[in-house]
Order: sequence, then C-alpha cells, then structure tokens
Amino acid sequence: KSLNTLGTNYIDIYLLHRDDPNTPVAEIIDCLNEQLRLGKIRIFGASNWSHERIGEANRYAASRGLRGFSVASPNFGLAEQVNDPWGGGCVTISGNANAEARAWYGQNQIPVIANSSLRRGFFSGRFKSGDWDGARTVLDKAAQKGYLYQVNMDRLKRAEILAEQKKCSVSEIAMRYVFGNRMNMFGIVSTSKQSRMLQNIRAAENPLTEDEVSFLENG
Repeated sequence: KSLNTLGTNYIDIYLLHRDDPNTPVAEIIDCLNEQLRLGKIRIFGASNWSHERIGEANRYAASRGLRGFSVASPNFGLAEQVNDPWGGGCVTISGNANAEARAWYGQNQIPVIANSSLRRGFFSGRFKSGDWDGARTVLDKAAQKGYLYQVNMDRLKRAEILAEQKKCSVSEIAMRYVFGNRMNMFGIVSTSKQSRMLQNIRAAENPLTEDEVSFLENG
C-alpha cells in the first residue's frame, strides 16, 4: 500500500516507527529481510527504538547471516527531552541520563538521523533565556511539554554565551552541538529561509569541540 501511494517499486531507507517490545526482534528482522530479498526496500532502520533493542535485533541478524538495522532515528538535540512531547514512545538520547546510549551509537557508528534537532523552535533565537512568557508564545504545546524547563533555559543561556563568543546565532550553536558528538550524525531540521539552511550547513561543517559540548551540557 505504501509503495502504491508513493508511486514507486521500492524504498531506499525504510524506518520502523515506535517499537512494540512485546514482539520478538527475530520476527521483525525476518520480515524485513524478506522485503529486502523481494527488492521492496534497500536498507532498513528504526525510529524511536532504544539502543538496547536495536543491539538485540542486530545480534540476532548477525547470528543468522541476515541484514540488521542500518540506521536509527531517535530524538536528539541540545535541549533535554524532560517529558515525551507526543504522549509516549518517543525515545530520546539527549541529556546526561542518556550518555550511555550516545556512547553506544558512537562506538557502533550506526547513522543517527536525529529528529527534532532544534527542539521545535527552542533555539530559534525568538526568545531569550529566562523569558518564560516569550517562550510560551513561540513554542507549541508539544515543545512546551517536552523542553520548557529550567535545565533547558540554563542550556539556552550557555548557548547564548557561546554564540556571542563565536559571532553566530543561537540556532547555529545548537546545530553545531548536534554535530559535535561522536556519533555518525544527521540532523533533521525544517526552515522556510535560505539563510537559515545555510547556517545549518555551516554547523555541519564546523562541529563544536568536546570542551564546548561539555560547557553547553554542564557549564
């Protein structure tokens, strides 16, 4: 049905969405490899799966001589996801509590397509750190639920300091943070302005150093 709707015979990258941990990974890997064999997909991965389940699936695939997950798409950005913006199942690798997940991705170098990299406008520059009322006028309900907390106002303040030092925008600092981690990183962003997209390209070409990443995270 998806192929017919898209008007194509195959999909280059097929991502499963939220995980059902009650379904054995063997069943999922076997099914996806059958679609691979039929030529309907080229590679496959997972969106909003824990790194533990991805690792389990890939170990099963390796033990059977099958293809495993080649890409993952968790939630990741400078602002911590304090609460799930969409009501359940949104897996994040942001924040100090998820350092182990980031280390796992760094070690395995599975490409990470990071969703919500700019935190739905939290680092847009349209409000300053400490401006709670301004933030509520800029951020939608999902972003407020997920990110509008003191820990992220503190991170925004440090991003403002670094942006002033580097003579660039806060949003560029937030993107440079995404690319400054030791993961095989691809950031998802949206913009209607060419200038903003050029900032994102510069950010990908100029990631932050480990010390700068540490400063943004912890001061």
